[in-house]
Amino acid sequence: MKRLFAVLISIMLLVPFVASAVEYDPSNVHLDGTLPIVADNTEMEPMTIIFAQDPLCKVEPSEMKSLKMLAEDTGVKINFVGIPKANFTEQVNLMLASRQLPDVFWGNIDYSVVTQYMNQEIFLPTEELIDKYCPIISSVINSNPEYAALTTYPDGHRYGFPTIVESYGLVLTQGPFLINKTWLDKVGKDVPTTLDEFKDVLIAFRDAGDLNGNNEADEIPYAVNFVDSNAYATNNSLFCLMSCFGETATYGDWYPYTKIGEDGKVKFSVLSDAFKDALNFYHDLYKENLLDLDGFSGDGKYQYKLQQNEAIIGAFATWAPSNDIPVKDVYDQYVALPRLVGPKGKMGSANNRSEVQQPSGFLITTACKYPEIAAAIANYMCIPNITPQINYGVIEDLFTVDENGMLHYRTDDEGRIILPEGYETFAEVRANNTPAKNVIILSKYFENVVDYAWDAVDLLQFQRINGKEEVLAEGNPTPPVIMTVEEQAIYSQLKPQIENVVKSFMVSSVLEGNAEQNWGSFEQQLKDAGLDQMLETIQAAYDRYLETYNAYDKIIN
Repeated sequence: MKRLFAVLISIMLLVPFVASAVEYDPSNVHLDGTLPIVADNTEMEPMTIIFAQDPLCKVEPSEMKSLKMLAEDTGVKINFVGIPKANFTEQVNLMLASRQLPDVFWGNIDYSVVTQYMNQEIFLPTEELIDKYCPIISSVINSNPEYAALTTYPDGHRYGFPTIVESYGLVLTQGPFLINKTWLDKVGKDVPTTLDEFKDVLIAFRDAGDLNGNNEADEIPYAVNFVDSNAYATNNSLFCLMSCFGETATYGDWYPYTKIGEDGKVKFSVLSDAFKDALNFYHDLYKENLLDLDGFSGDGKYQYKLQQNEAIIGAFATWAPSNDIPVKDVYDQYVALPRLVGPKGKMGSANNRSEVQQPSGFLITTACKYPEIAAAIANYMCIPNITPQINYGVIEDLFTVDENGMLHYRTDDEGRIILPEGYETFAEVRANNTPAKNVIILSKYFENVVDYAWDAVDLLQFQRINGKEEVLAEGNPTPPVIMTVEEQAIYSQLKPQIENVVKSFMVSSVLEGNAEQNWGSFEQQLKDAGLDQMLETIQAAYDRYLETYNAYDKIIN
């Protein structure tokens, strides 16, 4: 009781508002983040927290600076155990099967694992813990029906604590679609505003000769990746341009090619005339020698070409330009395309994603003797000025703090981040600081708590020029709804088969120009691959999510 009382008192000091508050105000939080969660831990056994350790991490978990900060600020005895990412899933499966459990699994456990072990006394339900001991987490979840529904499992419980990163909807649309302004100036063209103008510019790039001045014929008018699954949400701009022909194709990490129709039914958006017309358009580009041929191989050369000392590609879509294009002279040549207008619509595609990036980023197991304290730790990691340090790295490595307590990234005169001595990339700093999971970063924090992510400022601006706000208002992507074990088994079997059918048809149509001729065969292949069953499975999960969403919406609003 003494420890529990200390937890309650400390949380009240840290976050002085009740869990039922509709709006969370970060100005109410002590920004130094130094008040301990546990006032008296002399009798407490160490808590074991296991996480997946990034291969870039070269220090022991106990020496990771964000973890040292966490332990010192909370006063909790913690045994941090890092398992290499390559072995993490295997090791976790062995622990779950043998019931040899830590107190907490921190990150990198998919929701499907949680659903598999629901009601088997492995993972502790956390909805009551959230309401009692996590005022920050509770306030955020209980003010947004989407967040509330996407963190509720099929059995009605919550497990663990979510990772929610808003960042002005950064992940909800595709990465920036860029064009080389230096090349445009050399060929005497303005930034295109229509699909026809875009094609005309690409032809001008093709015919201009040595645009990058390196005395090599290495210029590529347009690069697009047709086959690499990891690139679909970022640099497969075919889906971005498909909406110019009248139908949006959503993608992302979840439920590819699907969207929610006006009737509330899950539809397969590539089964449309717009997809066929888009493929014909790309076939015309291929015939005109305007496409990067490596985009059909999926061998990673696309990203490599962005890292050269000279600009090689005229137009492309990517994810984080400041990371993907390391040579500043090359980076500075590119500008974002406006929302191109096509014969039946405008470019742009939403992703089947949510700002709930993980429903269970910090999982308490039934072996935990101090679930209240584990919950308080989860809440601590969501304190506004703590959460960016848990997500990226500590103040001393990355930030300065102004007189108002706001965190600012250390950057040079050109806006590039200044890394601590001994590090060459931001990824290395992050990997050696923190497991980077279980955080809540709200968009409004960037106004008075922390700078907007240094590597995403241009990314977001580029997305907005591409038409981000309009796309989000128009699109109706499939949210990343949680499936039951049975639904997940069906979906995981059918998804790769269906993706392969779509990719094969896409490549064949662009190279051969036979989309119309082979359309009937394409439809039959999808049917044979189990498309109807896959859509029914997603629909069942979506209907359950919608019911939960509507229930929370009535309570919240």
